[in-house]
Amino acid sequence: MTEPTPPRREKLRDRLKAEMADETASRPVRARKVARLRAKAVKDAFDEQKKKGPLRIGSVEIAHIEEADGEVAIWLGRRHAGPPDYRIVTPPTLVKDGTGDVDLGERGRYREDPLAAVAEVIESHRRSGALKGLRR
Repeated sequence: MTEPTPPRREKLRDRLKAEMADETASRPVRARKVARLRAKAVKDAFDEQKKKGPLRIGSVEIAHIEEADGEVAIWLGRRHAGPPDYRIVTPPTLVKDGTGDVDLGERGRYREDPLAAVAEVIESHRRSGALKGLRR
């Protein structure tokens, strides 16, 4: 009898821990590997969710996500043409959640949800006006 495979988030967490513990690689090399793993996690989560229909998280509607070399390119709304609306290098994968399964000590508890984490970053930029004057 084979063991059931752990959920995707547990696999990602295990791979991230392994990469950070790898003492044979230099710190920049480890950071690059982690960035690639996070970007792939965002893309995989998007692909999985997109099968179920349009993707809306809060007020953010994501049309398409592409992943390349540790960053994600994100198109918002209903279009997937022209340059992406956002590029996020080393995208976040955790969101604050008082009942989450990831405990970061004084920082609190989090849960793994790559799409919600990316949507939080976009919302944060929209609210702060940090991107005023830029396209979108």
